[in-house]
Amino acid sequence: MPHQRTPQDRARRAALADAAVGGVPAEPPGAAGNGPAPAPGCDVCEALARQRVIARRDGDFSRVVDCDVELRRHPHGRRR
Repeated sequence: MPHQRTPQDRARRAALADAAVGGVPAEPPGAAGNGPAPAPGCDVCEALARQRVIARRDGDFSRVVDCDVELRRHPHGRRR
């Protein structure tokens, strides 16, 4: 029996298809819980999130993890 795609699957595939043609979203719909969220208004976090989307699309899961680590460690005015 073939896999039935949910509306979330279709939205995610559409977002990743947009990424393939250069319209890279910060995160595809339904990606909550797939790593740390970018801080609102932070250009660095948004760029890392876009890189993570591209890496996930390309199957480069090592780079996905690298982006997650960088997002977690990126300071936003907090002291270590």
